[in-house]
Amino acid sequence: MANIAKLPDGFAVITDLPVGKAVAYGPHLTVEHDLEGRASLYKNDGTSLSLLRSEGKVTVGFDRLDPITVPYVNRFLAGTGSVVIKDWRTGNYRLKTRKGGPKVRRASSAVAAPSQHTAKAVVTEEPKHVQHGAVITVSGDVERQSSIPGMLYPTKVTLKGAGRGNTDVGGIVLPTAQFTVLEDAWHIAQQGKPAAVLLTGAAGTAKTMLVRAFAAYLGVGYLKVDAGAVRTADDWAGAFRQDPNTKTWAHRWSPLAQALREGKPCIVHIDELTRTETPAALNAFMGLLDETGTLLVPDANAVLTMPKGILVVATANIGPEFVGTLPLDGAVRQRFPYGVRMTNPTEAVESTLLRKRTGITDEVAVALVRMANQQRQHRDDAQQYPSGAIISTRILLSIAERIAVRNADPREAVISTLQAQFDPGDDAALSVVIDAFFPKVKPMAPPVEAGPATIVTERHWFVGNTGGACQKVLSDGTPCGNLLESAVHFGNK
Repeated sequence: MANIAKLPDGFAVITDLPVGKAVAYGPHLTVEHDLEGRASLYKNDGTSLSLLRSEGKVTVGFDRLDPITVPYVNRFLAGTGSVVIKDWRTGNYRLKTRKGGPKVRRASSAVAAPSQHTAKAVVTEEPKHVQHGAVITVSGDVERQSSIPGMLYPTKVTLKGAGRGNTDVGGIVLPTAQFTVLEDAWHIAQQGKPAAVLLTGAAGTAKTMLVRAFAAYLGVGYLKVDAGAVRTADDWAGAFRQDPNTKTWAHRWSPLAQALREGKPCIVHIDELTRTETPAALNAFMGLLDETGTLLVPDANAVLTMPKGILVVATANIGPEFVGTLPLDGAVRQRFPYGVRMTNPTEAVESTLLRKRTGITDEVAVALVRMANQQRQHRDDAQQYPSGAIISTRILLSIAERIAVRNADPREAVISTLQAQFDPGDDAALSVVIDAFFPKVKPMAPPVEAGPATIVTERHWFVGNTGGACQKVLSDGTPCGNLLESAVHFGNK
């Protein structure tokens, strides 16, 4: 096949992938087979190449390809009738169907693949209602040919120890007791019992990242639903839409409704639960979380039910300082039998997070965290910070990203980022905190050219009977020597 490089010595085409084992596929790539029969291709540095074989399909994320790995990706696609090439017009990689093979839509990155690398396969087009772009990776998440828009399958992560009483889940560190709450809720949800989780805490404490990392740990799908976009009770399940071709109106299910109808185990993340437009819109969702587990959809003349295996995790910012949020009454809270309250991580954990995710130096990471901790201590002081804003972990990540990617000066990155987070009334207190950890470097004054020295003192004394000596001292403190004056006498002989 064209565009397929010969494998180096010591590497061969894989015909049998052992379950749960990683197999070298080239000098830069590794194929990993999990317990569900999926095969994923990874770079040896641990980053996902976003190429995944599952259920007879191959998914490719073209934004991660490079000239070194493309030949081995084409090996992985062997037998599908398609190859990955680089478009000389745009400089981007795309999928090309070989002559004689079935055509694949250019906008799609999925082609049929055999269960084994040496078998022939039939290339099939995706259903027309599924819209996939060529790039299908978001922060390491891979869309595994799901017909549900927004359903992601994060790269599998494992648990790590993070000090006494803490657990590291994909880089998010939290107390082990809180992680146990999430695990217990997941196991209860598998039995079909109400097990929703309410995740609260200060803004920017990695609540959203924790939910995604938990889905990655479980190895299940992750669907995020923005509650702020829910205006009416009907928006949870979908709405009437007009077909642009036939001009007919029909009910279209929302991604949440599609996940409930599909019934596969996954994590449904209701982000910003308190930001629905009206309390009535929020109340309509509560039926899915109680013992009945139902949601009435009048427009579709149907009733959605909560299947076994789907866990709902809601994140919310609760407090009067959050504008545009709804209060959660007792009836709503009782739909969430499990709760986790996030707090700001310790200095060691937060600095390690900044360093690992962005690549900044440990010195800069520690300085950023210490600056944030000092501001957080006085955040409730209305005289210092009238706005009540806080330097959160999310803000620190934004600052660190700019320092790492743009090679920006740390002080300038801090100032430009915090200007959007704080009000002018906070500037006085905020400048003190910034100067303490990122002081302003004074420019070196240019050297001043020295002027000519002038005589400031002059000494005279007698030398013998015929002359005298004269010593002159300049303004810079240096003597100019002794001068013999043969005809001049000073003082008495």
